[in-house]
Amino acid sequence: MTRFALASLLLTGSIATAALATSVGSPRPHDARLACIEMSGLVADFIEGQPFAAPLDPYRTIYTDELGEVERDELEAFNTAMLTSEGKRDLKPMSIYSVHTLGGNETDRQYVLTIQRVRWRTKRLELDDMLDVIAIDDPHWETHHSFWLVAFESNSLRTVREADELLRLKPQLERLEDCPLPPLGE
Repeated sequence: MTRFALASLLLTGSIATAALATSVGSPRPHDARLACIEMSGLVADFIEGQPFAAPLDPYRTIYTDELGEVERDELEAFNTAMLTSEGKRDLKPMSIYSVHTLGGNETDRQYVLTIQRVRWRTKRLELDDMLDVIAIDDPHWETHHSFWLVAFESNSLRTVREADELLRLKPQLERLEDCPLPPLGE
């Protein structure tokens, strides 16, 4: 084989490899139905104590108010915060209360996921006559909603961030009424 033929073959192979790499890496349009299924799977992973999925999703990143970015070695602390309150396991498994669209573009999208939990509380907070908050002993189960910012790249869930401050935005957000959320456990 001549040098010219060998150089030509190498050049053609390099161009073909580059073309293949760019075509495989092109982002797909975002599909809200797939995102809803992914969010349902995320909550199922939380319930099972596998927030990074099983098998492990190396690209999923989770942030909480308590832990900041949740590291893989902080799994026990994360599961304790998500599944128990004041020493007792939640009365029933958490569930998705609602999904709202926050925004994005054709390929990437963000959602506000509202998770409902029934947590154990030993105190009840009330306002006294001086408008000070006081804690009264009152052991009870309480329904609690937490808000999570969930970001997708194409149709892949990438980041999950606890964001209770989004509660104030909720009335302005578009709720996904037709979100096909399969029942947890299926």
